Amino acid sequence: ASGDAKATESGASGDAKATEGGASCDAKTMEAGALSNEKVTGATSDGDGKSQPQPAEQVNPTDPLEGYAEQPFVKAVQLLRKNKFDDILKLLTEAIDGGDPVFVPHALLLRAAMHSLWRQDQLAVADYEAVINLPGLQPQMYSNALVNKANVLFGLQEVGQCQDCFTQALVVDPACADVYIHQARIVMESENQSLDLISNAVSDLETALKLAPGHSYSHYRLAAAYHRLMGITQSMQLMETVKSKFEKAYRQFPSNAEGLVLYAMFLQDLQELQKAEDVLMEAVKLEPGSPLPHFALGLIALLFHQAGQRALDCMETAISVDRSCVQAYDTMASLELQRGNSARAMELYDKAIQFSRTKAEMAQVCIAKELVSAQEKARIEFGISAQEMTESFARGE
Repeated sequence: ASGDAKATESGASGDAKATEGGASCDAKTMEAGALSNEKVTGATSDGDGKSQPQPAEQVNPTDPLEGYAEQPFVKAVQLLRKNKFDDILKLLTEAIDGGDPVFVPHALLLRAAMHSLWRQDQLAVADYEAVINLPGLQPQMYSNALVNKANVLFGLQEVGQCQDCFTQALVVDPACADVYIHQARIVMESENQSLDLISNAVSDLETALKLAPGHSYSHYRLAAAYHRLMGITQSMQLMETVKSKFEKAYRQFPSNAEGLVLYAMFLQDLQELQKAEDVLMEAVKLEPGSPLPHFALGLIALLFHQAGQRALDCMETAISVDRSCVQAYDTMASLELQRGNSARAMELYDKAIQFSRTKAEMAQVCIAKELVSAQEKARIEFGISAQEMTESFARGE
């Protein structure tokens, strides 16, 4: 199987939801990001073309959209809350082109998140840049746009530009915990896992938690970063640090489903399989719509119990709750190959390619698919049955 703890952590759900701070495939998270900390604030025109901040006192803190029902942006948010996506982009464009100026930055942020959701990365970047270039923007909204632009650029493998966004965000909003959280996330999800980079990720997460101690997932991710550091340095002295940080996160934030998955992966490495499975079942109960715990349960079934059918069932469940779970398709393809079902494996690789969120992810799946295709051509050319080839692979021939 191609999936491992790193793959589980880096986003079987498509990645950004677990970070609690960026554009997400989750409607509630996208709405919160667009509303910038639940307040309808931004830049408005005073009539002579100059931008003025919208007073926060005019906003109802319990419902920041109250009194704006006829605005296109508000209509778009109402549709989003109902998971009705058909007319959202049209309404957001109306809000940007001719709605109340106070909603323009929020509409741009939400439209960018929608573009990102639908893999229209260049359009997402353009909308985030439009927010960044608005005059009179509040620092928090400015940093929000820069952080989310960085996330999209990371998916496009534009790592240098990605780091530039983080640097700009900290200049304007130095107390923005999200910058440190996402800097660490990008390191943890990158192919380059050097000692210096992982050490920087640890430092970023510690800084983030000083700024935002209630950011539950970051407590788990900090423990995971120390776990990664332990693997790189081969230092067993870090084991107690890793263990204590995971246990502390679990005590303080037992309801963070994505965090529980990271904890379960650590328990898996300790060979505490029953406890790992119990923690993952807690995650399933907490967030039935997340593919992460199902995917992780499938890995345990496959790697430790050699239960191929159970692993397949878990992967299928992950896909049933999130059809964009690339790692599940990839792992299922590997399992189908072991069964000699190369045609089915090719279908699954095609699905993984379709839903890949980064160039690197897509390239990895494409390589796997091409290898399978070459093997299948060789099998047919030399008259080898699928069963014979599978048995040959199993013998290491």
